[in-house]
Amino acid sequence: MVARFTLDSATEFLFNNDVHSLDASLPYPPNSPSSGKNSSAFTDHPSDVFVKAFVGAQENSAKRTLAGSIWPMLEFLEDAVAIDRKILNRFAQPFLEKSLREKKSRSVDSEDVTETLLDYLMDKTSGEYQR
Repeated sequence: MVARFTLDSATEFLFNNDVHSLDASLPYPPNSPSSGKNSSAFTDHPSDVFVKAFVGAQENSAKRTLAGSIWPMLEFLEDAVAIDRKILNRFAQPFLEKSLREKKSRSVDSEDVTETLLDYLMDKTSGEYQR
């Protein structure tokens, strides 16, 4: 629940778009007698998928830090963060594309007030976003 609240707050601040992850049903804890009632409707909500990928990316990045300069050798066959990063990119992509469209539609000498961090970054950035 804390992760969902954080996700809603962050998307509102960064993208001016609340993803309403708190509206989703909460799963029963694993040690609860009712945990068998958890279905994919509880555990596969887009906010849960995002949070799991975010935590996984953080853990794998921390492992790289602990491994030091030899971390590329430990991931020679597979990038440990790539799978989680694809999920994170899929979540953020619509916000970035919307912001790019809005930036292109504004006039160059427009005095529009920047509302979000993403708007500010888009105003200060030149060039195209590349996936």
